[in-house]
Amino acid sequence: MKIKNTKYIHFIGIGGIGTSSIAQILKKKGKIISGSDAVSSDITKTLKLAGIKIKIGHSDKNISKKHQLIIYSPAIPSKNPELKKAKKLKIRTISYPEALGELSEDYFTIAVAGTHGKSTTTAITALVAEKGNLDPTVVIGTKIKQFNNKNFRVGESKYFILEACEYRKSFLKIKPDILIITNIEAEHLDYYKNLQNYKKAFELLAKKVNKSGKIIINSDDKDSNVVVKSAKGKVITWSKSDKNSDFLLKKNVLKKLNKKSEQKSNNKIQLNLKIPGKFNLNNAVFSTITGVLLGIENK
Repeated sequence: MKIKNTKYIHFIGIGGIGTSSIAQILKKKGKIISGSDAVSSDITKTLKLAGIKIKIGHSDKNISKKHQLIIYSPAIPSKNPELKKAKKLKIRTISYPEALGELSEDYFTIAVAGTHGKSTTTAITALVAEKGNLDPTVVIGTKIKQFNNKNFRVGESKYFILEACEYRKSFLKIKPDILIITNIEAEHLDYYKNLQNYKKAFELLAKKVNKSGKIIINSDDKDSNVVVKSAKGKVITWSKSDKNSDFLLKKNVLKKLNKKSEQKSNNKIQLNLKIPGKFNLNNAVFSTITGVLLGIENK
């Protein structure tokens, strides 16, 4: 039974940053949510205050026939008593990445992937969309002040902005309409073993964007260029030096280039960041270009 058709949903490992965000989003959408975790934490206490029934410690008694769907953290082992009980009762069980992917099917999804800067870029993109009156739903891997120190936002529009984690290829459960790839550098080698395998995962993600979709990359990042070569969606590039890119960043000004004649393009966006650092400027460029693609007026 799909998430949208269920009412009673139980989370195993609900105290995780990702699982807790989806749990709260689904509660706000009218689902009856319960969950368990091995230990009490600030997150489980917050969930309790939000009206979610929380059990500390895993037990098969936490699962009953009333539950229609079980969502579990990837960290939960197959021998977990709640997971075993759910399978015995033939209740549908899906992992957090699968749930995130399924939830995204009902939205116009903007996914932020990459080795570094995912959380910051997701946060800035979400704030750009919010200020642009797009009223997005958001899932992010950290708490942000502007969302009342929460790691999620529930909107009423078609837009869903999420942080797409590459660990164990979990982001392949998502099919983005707009995909941001911030950068690519060897990471999670306990799983991927080498950079080539790591890049292959990003290549597969890029291929999930259909012909009408967009992929935004920094063309100065060598491996980002590589992973989008066989993508079906339109690749939008920005650079600090390449005048063949779609956008050129000079100092704090982002200029949209007219490929036929650069001089005729007067589309300039001044980036006035309240957060320091060149890396954060890069993150803001991705968010700004996303805002342009979504038709948000430059203010």
